[in-house]
Amino acid sequence: MAAYAALLAGATAASFDVTLTRPTAGLCAAPAGGSAPCAVGKSGAGELLRLLRTEAGVAGAPEVAVARSYDGHDWEGLFPDPLALACSADACVFTWDSAAYSYTLWRADVTQPAGTRHATAKLLAQGTFGATTADLDAFPAGGGGDRTAAGAWFDAQETREPVLLRAYVRARTNPRYGPGMAGDAYEPCDVGSRWHEFAFTGAEIGASLAVTADGAYYVLAVGGTVLTEVEATAFGTGPGTYEVCDVDERTGGTLRIAAAGGGCAGGSTFDEANPAVAFRDVAGSGLPLLAPGAGQASLEALAGTRDGKGEVRILTALDGGVACPASSGAAF
Repeated sequence: MAAYAALLAGATAASFDVTLTRPTAGLCAAPAGGSAPCAVGKSGAGELLRLLRTEAGVAGAPEVAVARSYDGHDWEGLFPDPLALACSADACVFTWDSAAYSYTLWRADVTQPAGTRHATAKLLAQGTFGATTADLDAFPAGGGGDRTAAGAWFDAQETREPVLLRAYVRARTNPRYGPGMAGDAYEPCDVGSRWHEFAFTGAEIGASLAVTADGAYYVLAVGGTVLTEVEATAFGTGPGTYEVCDVDERTGGTLRIAAAGGGCAGGSTFDEANPAVAFRDVAGSGLPLLAPGAGQASLEALAGTRDGKGEVRILTALDGGVACPASSGAAF
């Protein structure tokens, strides 16, 4: 309720337009060939004055705000390089060295505009992460400056389905569970578990890869587990034992390997395409596998993936009494 009251209090406060004029009159003429005192008048009500300084004789030198006066107050220096001024009742004086600097005076006039859209924009800026033109158009009649309209908008926000940060992030990331992490990892059968179509993930980096020939196919295995089978023509490096150096987690992404003798650090590396999970005998693979579109499971594509192919999916339901092995490393 405190937040509600504060929001309504802001809704009934005045909103403003700002008109910036640069440069403006009110600054003394630059001294001729030396230093001299320069008097500058104070700001008026609803007015902001800023004094900007530029290094003389330096091409492209930036203008730096060094002092300000607002709403009738005395001039004051601004960090990081505040200008020293001595103020009296009507004006303030600083020393102007024209050989070193030039000065300009900026003025900003603050006025209260007519209409309701400014007040609505102010309310939405305070109560949301930002407003669009559509938000302004959809606001209740009366605008953000009217307590009844603002209250109706606030009540409508409370009835909406919340957008939860955790749910948003979980739908767009693929975290790895490891030692020292709190909580439990999903098993493949659990709703919310992640399934991937590409054979190699970052978990295989540094592992030993065995490539063996089987007829017209190569069998790719890590740690004794067969990850996929590919046609021999699609894997140019050939049979052997390799170290996995780097993995781009997408089908067709770079799979960098090195001969086991030299390793990734000292040996020659070879780039292959990260293959998709594929088996001539799916049932005999020994891996937890699901085939999308085969009536086995409902899998929802991970939101925000770079290629939109849905190569990482979230299990939402098992269909038709499918037996899903309770082990890690699931793929589809």
